[in-house]
Amino acid sequence: MNEPSVIISITDEGRELQQRVAHVPKAMAQVVNLTDEEFTTMYKLLYKLIAQLTGREQKV
Repeated sequence: MNEPSVIISITDEGRELQQRVAHVPKAMAQVVNLTDEEFTTMYKLLYKLIAQLTGREQKV
């Protein structure tokens, strides 16, 4: 079956934003103070919740 495809690429502004916010995950981890296991569990549950709320397939 032939399905249309779309090619998506990041813009220069998007790359700049990635660089500006690259520190955020580490900073949040320090503030939240979770173990690696707790963080992994929270991450999986968060994406499961998002998938359920949006009706999308979970991709974790």
